[in-house]
Formats: sequence, structure tokens, C-alpha cells
Amino acid sequence: MTKRLLVLDDDLAIANLIALHAESAGFDARTTQTAGEFLAQVESWRPTHVSLDLSVPDMDGIAVLRELSALHAQACVLLVSGLGGRVLDAAMRTGRERGLAMLRPVAKPFTRADILETLQADCGITDNLLQRPGVSWEPSDADIGSALESGEFCVALQPTVNHEGKVRGYEALIRWQHPQRGLLTPTSFLPRIERGPHLAQVTRHVLQMALASAKAVGLRSDERVAVNFPAGLLYDLSLADDLARICQEASVASNQVVIELTETGQIIAATDALDIVTRMRVMGFEIAIDDFGTGFSSMQQLARLPFSQLKIDRSF
Repeated sequence: MTKRLLVLDDDLAIANLIALHAESAGFDARTTQTAGEFLAQVESWRPTHVSLDLSVPDMDGIAVLRELSALHAQACVLLVSGLGGRVLDAAMRTGRERGLAMLRPVAKPFTRADILETLQADCGITDNLLQRPGVSWEPSDADIGSALESGEFCVALQPTVNHEGKVRGYEALIRWQHPQRGLLTPTSFLPRIERGPHLAQVTRHVLQMALASAKAVGLRSDERVAVNFPAGLLYDLSLADDLARICQEASVASNQVVIELTETGQIIAATDALDIVTRMRVMGFEIAIDDFGTGFSSMQQLARLPFSQLKIDRSF
């Protein structure tokens, strides 16, 4: 599928420059200078990516994000602005909280590399980029079970980079290749999985797919693959053994796998959970506490859980 970028910027020279950079990487690109025209083309042209300046005369960028959310837009959203970094970060969080697939924002002035590196990051683009306004959908547990049996779940690998911009590994992001609805991002189905009976099966399946995909792209011995694990799974004493078996079958060393635990505050006092996490570390797995500073996160985790990485949420 050809990627399509729609650019909104009231400065025509900047809009054309962003489009030119994107076209050099194989994108089809169009530019607009007004929010009204931009939103009309989102519906008619169905871009896979949109680039948005926060300061547009007829409608500010935050209002445009609100309109994109109302349209149920699934295009990857890139914010490009001369406003301060804190404003850009806040705008990105606003978009995410409204269910939009937000890419890392780019500050003006920018380079070609800034634009292309961000546009080429995965955010789950799909042939079915706009759902019908006003139509909501949530899968049933039976839908999830059927998708598992049919092999409809897949993963996208998002590169993780160090402070020098060098790839140091990948984060596995689950996707659902739905036969009628196209490629779905987690916001449309993950809450149901987390509440239902298939969470453990889906999580193990994601690890298997993540390792296979990482091997396919040439995973090096010094690179890591990160997979999200809800802490609610830490009740099954066979979990650590299952993960070790999956790694052995994929010929990937356990020390190349990062288990990112979410909502860990819920299991701080659980002896079985501490047993399982400690066994994972003994087996060589890296353990990351995800989004520290939000939800149930607390300083008790630092004293109790044998983590090796701490991911601090921006809000904290």
C-alpha cells in the first residue's frame, strides 16, 4: 500500500518542504493551508499520515486534533511546530488521549532526517484508515478467540534508539488484521482482551510473533526485544518456564527479551508475583517497570521488584 501524507501548514514553503521530503521516501503527498480543506481531504483522500502545524489561522492544532478524533481517524499524526517542546509534548498527549496514533513531534526548524525518521516509525497504518463517524465497535470474547484461531493477530516492531540515535532493539506492538475492518490498532481491542479470558494466550502469542519478526529483520546479539506484560498475568507459576521455552524455540537468548510490566502496583504484595518475576530475572530476562509515575506505580516497586529497567512516564 502506498503511504499518503497530507500536510497542514499555513506557510506554503514549509508545507511543500515536508511534502518533498516525504516524496523522496516514496510517499504520495499533498499540502493544505487551511484546517477546513485539511479535514475535507482527510475524509475524501484518506491519508495514511498527516502532518499538522499547531498554529493555523482558521483553527488551532488542538482543535484539529479534536476533529480528527471525532472522525475516528487512524492515520499517523505528526505534529510539526515552532512552539516549545513542552507545548508539543502536551499536544501529543492530548492526541493520544483522544485515541489518535501520535508520532513523535518534530520542532521547527527541522532537517530531512527529522521528518523521515519520524514518518517511517510504525503506528499501525491501515487500508481502512477512517471508520464511519459515530460508529463504535468493540469485539466480544468470542471474536478474540476466533482471531487467535485464525491467526489474525500480528505484531509491528518499533525500533528503540539510544541518545545517539542508534537502534538498540525493538518494541513489539500488537495489531489485529481483521478480515472486514482492516488493520486495527490496540485501542480498539486491547481493553477487551485485558478484561477477558484470553489475556494469557494472547500475550504468549505476541512474544512468539515478536521473536520471529525480530529474527526476520536480523536481530543482533546486543539488541533487545520488548513485550508488554500486564502484571495481572503474574499469578501463573508456569509463566517463567513458558517464556523460557518460547525463547528456546525461537533461538533467542532470554537476556535479549525485555518483559515490560504494567500496573505493577496491583501485585506488590503478592508472593507468587514476586516469585515469578524473580525467576524471570534468574533465567536472564530483563524486567522493565513501564510508565513509572502513573496509575498504580509507587516507590514500593523499587524496593520489592527485581527490575532492570525503569520507564518513567513523561507526566511524572
